Amino acid sequence: MSLNPGFFTSIDLNPYLVDRDTGAPLAGGYIRFYEDDSRTTPKAVYQLTGSPPAYTYTALPNPIQLSATGTIVDSSGNNCALYYYPYDEFGNLQLYYIEVTNSLGVNQFTREAWPNITEETNPLGIETNTIENLLSNPQFVDVLFDANNDLLVSYTGTGSDVALTIAPDWDLVYSYTGAGTITVTRTAIAGSANYPTNPPYSLSITPGNNLSQLYLRQRLPGNPGIWCPESGNDFPWVLTNILILSTVNGANSVTIQYVPSTGTPQTLLNVSNNQGIPAEFSECVLLEPSNNTDTGDTGYVDINIYLNYRTALPTVLSSIQVCFLQAEAPVGVDNLAIVEFQQTPVNRQIDNLFHYYKPELEYKPIQSYLIGWDFAYNPGQINGYSIAAQALGANTSYYAWDQTIVYQSATSGIAVSRAANGGFTALCNANTQMALVQYLDQATARNILNGRVSVNIAGRSSSVAGLGGKITLWYTNDASIVYASNTSLVTGLDATGFPTSMQGTWTQVQRSGLGDAIWSLNDVEADYSFNGWQDNTNGVATATYFAIVVGTVPLTTTTPDTLIFTSISLVPGDIATIPAPKTPTEVLRDCQRFYEKSYETQTLPGAITLANALVADQFISQYFSGAQYICLGGIAPFQLSYQQSKRINTPTITFYSPHSGDAGKIYFTVNYNNVGPFTSDVVIASWTNVGTSYDRATYVVATPQVVSQNQTTGSVGQSYIEYHYVCDCRLGIV
Repeated sequence: MSLNPGFFTSIDLNPYLVDRDTGAPLAGGYIRFYEDDSRTTPKAVYQLTGSPPAYTYTALPNPIQLSATGTIVDSSGNNCALYYYPYDEFGNLQLYYIEVTNSLGVNQFTREAWPNITEETNPLGIETNTIENLLSNPQFVDVLFDANNDLLVSYTGTGSDVALTIAPDWDLVYSYTGAGTITVTRTAIAGSANYPTNPPYSLSITPGNNLSQLYLRQRLPGNPGIWCPESGNDFPWVLTNILILSTVNGANSVTIQYVPSTGTPQTLLNVSNNQGIPAEFSECVLLEPSNNTDTGDTGYVDINIYLNYRTALPTVLSSIQVCFLQAEAPVGVDNLAIVEFQQTPVNRQIDNLFHYYKPELEYKPIQSYLIGWDFAYNPGQINGYSIAAQALGANTSYYAWDQTIVYQSATSGIAVSRAANGGFTALCNANTQMALVQYLDQATARNILNGRVSVNIAGRSSSVAGLGGKITLWYTNDASIVYASNTSLVTGLDATGFPTSMQGTWTQVQRSGLGDAIWSLNDVEADYSFNGWQDNTNGVATATYFAIVVGTVPLTTTTPDTLIFTSISLVPGDIATIPAPKTPTEVLRDCQRFYEKSYETQTLPGAITLANALVADQFISQYFSGAQYICLGGIAPFQLSYQQSKRINTPTITFYSPHSGDAGKIYFTVNYNNVGPFTSDVVIASWTNVGTSYDRATYVVATPQVVSQNQTTGSVGQSYIEYHYVCDCRLGIV
């Protein structure tokens, strides 16, 4: 340590104290030093030891016993100069109160407010508000797990230096041999707690069994030797603070180290909180010259916070600060930093995370992979928007809206309707559990599995306390996902909404160690985001289908429970958003790739209506026989062109008569000038489908027939068909 201007000594070289009554040397007398504003609390004084430039300030005994000649000596009886440090450990002004007595304890004189120093004449010349915390997210205002639930980090087998990002810029790093679970909790703190540094949040980490290492890490990339001594500079001081809220032995010890990517680690702070209450700790360290041979392209420095992994008790932390002062160190007693934690509001701490979110924002796509789950625009072609609870049996599923499968654990469990905001409303009609399921085809499945994806869920429930469940993502290599009638891949849910039994062979897409995506909607409209899903297998090359399952906790008819889903999105990257806006026409086209009908959107198949019915000309002929014309009308080939290209070239096509509503029939009409019309339903079997493709189907006559034969003079005839159709290639159905 170099000389520190925070220490003061008197201007005389060798103070000489005498008895106030006799004037003789105050041999064996005592000098006692206290805090001026707490005159029973001892305050240390110092002597200068060492040699240039490595001087050290060493505390003297308190009280000091004078020599036989009334001069100041150290504990060994050596003459020394007295140095005062009129500040506390944080650099706040703290003057001395001094008492001098003779060897018998008789008071000789006192000195107050000693020495005559004020805040305005602080020789350190350091304003604490010029010091900046160089760590981001120091009070864990932003975390990557659901802050309303514990994050359970489970492990088994053997692992070394496993890193899990639990918050922006914070990794949880652990090593283990065996099985166990680490519990991480983010806790909101009331302002009335009045803890040091006034933290809004704390982070609690409870070790699991069989650990050999556990620490928090903040990496400073591109900095292989930050804060180490520069050429010609001797003062690279690093000031470290931390708030430790845990006070029980075994969970109150923390070591913070400066760890370069290569080279020698250095300890910045090593403390234990034995005060019985939450306490802030500080330390100031002079870094050694860097020996990191990495460059800025690959090098970095880690700030590691090592925790006691041998205890089952949680270590609770907040307000972590590392500051740099490239000048004379502002240090106090025992090298404690005089800089307190620099308190900043939550919004400023979030502002300082732009560097973390910038890459994700630059990559952030706006298109959801899911179709029709911006529910206000879902056309509801299949059953309309209002669907009674389906009596299909336990653990059954049915298509409710487009691309929307509803699983119910109890028969007649869920009724569906459209909310005022257009949302998908699921009303509990029997005590049951529900899941929303959507399948996606091979091309989309492999695209999803090729990178990280995120999910956003928006809506509300009838419960103030909240109704929720889990979001899970799955893929399969099976050739087909057509199961037994009225079923889907889900055949059972546990109490949390996680599928416990499934049809087919499905592989869950893992969430990069971030645990389950637990959602909960209460009676206030809100949206929740989850990220971190990434396939770590070869599914990107082999997957045939993909599925998202949004399962619920058990629902009851007591209230009855209602969930309104405004939207659910699945997007690439780590930033989940609500689905990008689309027009109703665009959403309809997306859905028509899987299911299309000629009826108006909310008109169900089989309705008797001419609205949107298709018309095609048919066979008509005339010939003259004797003095009369004979007109014949019969069936002829026709072609059905789809409104939207289909996902497969073999969809299931069903025809309906617009006049009777009967399935499998087409309405036939023959008109003449003077006679008719002659009409009838004709079965579709009268035509043969000779070719289907992604965008059309062609029909030719199977059994030539004359539908009507009439004689009339000079007549002109017309023959045509009218029909509705449904073209179905829904995943899980076809």
